[in-house]
Amino acid sequence: MKFKGLILIILSIILTTNIFAQQNQPNLQDPQRQIILKPTVVVDDLAFAFTTLGNVEIVGNEVESFLACKVMLEGFIKTAQTTNKKPGDTMVVEMPLLTAQNLLNLLSRARITGAQAEQYKRFVDAVVESGKNLRNQTK
Repeated sequence: MKFKGLILIILSIILTTNIFAQQNQPNLQDPQRQIILKPTVVVDDLAFAFTTLGNVEIVGNEVESFLACKVMLEGFIKTAQTTNKKPGDTMVVEMPLLTAQNLLNLLSRARITGAQAEQYKRFVDAVVESGKNLRNQTK
């Protein structure tokens, strides 16, 4: 009888600890808690990323993240067009960390030509650098 009571107490402590641990973790989907990256990218690189993303093969469970990345890039391109940015101009864009990670993961699977390597690297480096800058600011 005492053994069952001890097991129940230990089990309740473990469950309570897990519940509190889950509540204290930031929710990246919550818009109020989202981490936003602000990379400075070349306008032409946005078009490159959009085109390249369209050529990446995805599986069914990647559809939502793919569509989120596509819509985000379309928005950046429309903003560049409405502000009359030229292909060589730079602009600061805002992207949620989770979407940025998904975008880089999808683009890493793309097949590009050697001529596109510099453009690919410049875009990826801009996103990664903005993440490093954000991390350094929060320290």
